[in-house]
Amino acid sequence: MGGRIELDSQPGRGSIFRFTLPFRRHDESSTERIRRQSLSRPRLDYSWPGRTVLVADDTPTVQFYLKTLLDMVQVKCLTAANGLEAVELCRQHPEIDLVLMDIQMPIMNGYEAIPRIKQLRPELPIVAQTAYAFASDQEKILATGCDDYLTKPVRKDTLLEKLAQFFSPSAVE
Repeated sequence: MGGRIELDSQPGRGSIFRFTLPFRRHDESSTERIRRQSLSRPRLDYSWPGRTVLVADDTPTVQFYLKTLLDMVQVKCLTAANGLEAVELCRQHPEIDLVLMDIQMPIMNGYEAIPRIKQLRPELPIVAQTAYAFASDQEKILATGCDDYLTKPVRKDTLLEKLAQFFSPSAVE
């Protein structure tokens, strides 16, 4: 990006980090850029009232972010901070329509939780949400019985498109 990163460190005293990023002014107004972007990509209206998604992630900010996105499309959201909680919630809540499962969590990780959930509810779609983006990691995730995956950071459009794959009328049948 053409910036700089600097570090000053003194053992036992601390460190100072500095960074700079160039600012480039564009001729196009931000209003015009937003209008052009919205025209270049068709807008899809998503709404799934009555659907419930379990978000299994140990990071409160990720839970909050995903819950906010799900609220926008009228999807009820349950949360679990680890795989063990996710398994129990799937056992106790038959209304759960889909699980967004983090792979790296304490107590029980996603690799362990996914097969247990699939044993309880084989038809329940599980979508891994993970920072692991290598093909070998994706193969390992899918081998656990996971139906699909999203790479972190999870983007709004990507999440909604993924939910549409599972919540469309043809996916329900």
